[in-house]
Amino acid sequence: MTLRGARTLAYDFMKRAEKQRDPGLFTFRKAFDEWYAGQVYQNEKVKQNVKNRLVRSIMPELENIPVTELKSPMVYDCLKPIENKSETVRKTLSYVNQVLNYCLARGMLPSNPCLPLGRTSPAFR
Repeated sequence: MTLRGARTLAYDFMKRAEKQRDPGLFTFRKAFDEWYAGQVYQNEKVKQNVKNRLVRSIMPELENIPVTELKSPMVYDCLKPIENKSETVRKTLSYVNQVLNYCLARGMLPSNPCLPLGRTSPAFR
């Protein structure tokens, strides 16, 4: 087996393992749901836009990841495909940071692992 093949196999294994985590853990999805329920929006359209941005770009890969295991490269990988849509990336990253800051305020995280992402690419600012 080549090194590239082994890396691909390992990556696929890690992705499958991430999706089979203990459902009792406080996942990004649970954190989002709690944070989202406490938000006040100017109208229903804005509220739905916030949810749609995260459901489309972030949730497919990260919803079952415990917030304590979330790393900035994971979020970066989710945002990379839409990097050419700078406003969408900026807003989506802002919402991710708000969810993680909520976790930080609740004492579930020692720090927000995604804060450095805003400085990595012009599209992320």
